[in-house]
Amino acid sequence: MHLIGDKVLIRFSHILKENLRTTDLIARWGGEEFAVLFADTPKEEALKIVEKLRIAIKEDSVLQEILERPMTSSFGFSELRSEDSQDGLIGKVDNALYEAKSSGKDQLVVV
Repeated sequence: MHLIGDKVLIRFSHILKENLRTTDLIARWGGEEFAVLFADTPKEEALKIVEKLRIAIKEDSVLQEILERPMTSSFGFSELRSEDSQDGLIGKVDNALYEAKSSGKDQLVVV
């Protein structure tokens, strides 16, 4: 089972590279969770990138072959405001991600 997980992570990282910009910061946040920071990016543009990424993951034929089904992805999204702390922003995004996962997956929740 570990080999499948490794293959998925490798392919997933390729999809991230193909769909994100060189200015976007990507970090593995947990086992199957990743964080992306869109610096100096208007909210509308960032949301378009996330939706493009969600579709790319779901429609990727290599992932479908590895998993024998389409892979879905859930996203939590928020923007950093002047009144937000870093921990506050992470908390908002984490809550949005939990909501996306618990309300059907394969979606983007914005807070």
